[in-house]
Amino acid sequence: MSETLFKKLVTYFGILLLIILIPLIISSIYYYEPIMILSTFLLCVAGVSEITIISIYYTENKKFRIIIYALIPFFLIIPFVLDIITGWIILPIISGSFAVTLICAALFIFNRKRTTLFLYILLIVILLGIIMARFHVPGAGITLSLGLMLFAAGIVMYSITSLSLRKNNKYLSVVIPVCSFILAIFGVGVLFKIQHWPGGWIMTYFSTISIILITIIILLTLPQSGFFNWSPDHKKLFFRNTMIPWLIAAFFIGYYFLIPPNIKEIIFPPRERIPFNMYYYEINQVDTKDADIE
Repeated sequence: MSETLFKKLVTYFGILLLIILIPLIISSIYYYEPIMILSTFLLCVAGVSEITIISIYYTENKKFRIIIYALIPFFLIIPFVLDIITGWIILPIISGSFAVTLICAALFIFNRKRTTLFLYILLIVILLGIIMARFHVPGAGITLSLGLMLFAAGIVMYSITSLSLRKNNKYLSVVIPVCSFILAIFGVGVLFKIQHWPGGWIMTYFSTISIILITIIILLTLPQSGFFNWSPDHKKLFFRNTMIPWLIAAFFIGYYFLIPPNIKEIIFPPRERIPFNMYYYEINQVDTKDADIE
């Protein structure tokens, strides 16, 4: 990445971050949840893109890596302490978003060769959270939410770094970023639905329709992309880092839309509701006309 392009991208995303902060601050003051959650989502996208670009540019700088590693516990701990003192909900929202982004930068950019390993670990964490939710194990919500957030941010970073494939494989330089971004939206949409936040169903249905359409497009265009002439590394990137998460997302989509409700209740039985046992009784009203009133 040239220095001129780096400066332009950092400036544009920095301005975008400042613009998004305005509705986020206002909505957090008046606690208008829809705008606050939408602004947080846009802030995360812009923040992930900004930190990804900076991390790619300075990835070989050891001092920069030390700074990133040092900022992770700061954004995890200090703002939550300030939230307890001030009661301002925007602090944990911003700090949590940047902490997740910095963790993903350390995983997916500083250790780019281990991208596949980290993606699979996060997928295992997500599946573990689903199993914990199935058996109502405490901590299932935190495990599932953390796994989905890290997966979404990490796969967005992977999509940005894969743009460098344009010189060697133009097909992958388009397919991997598009698929990764759709998977990130799908993960965030599932997270929003789990937390019952507004906008979850929009992202989930948008990503579901996109996955179906893009799957059809890939099946039609892959034979003409020179797939059989790809290098082994490019085939690994396509299958291991893109298609396997893609197939897992397609599996959950099929489960949600195709499995009959009675089978879903067997797999994930609803929680038992304790009935409100109120016995029937009659109220006898005293006839005050005939009663002796002293």
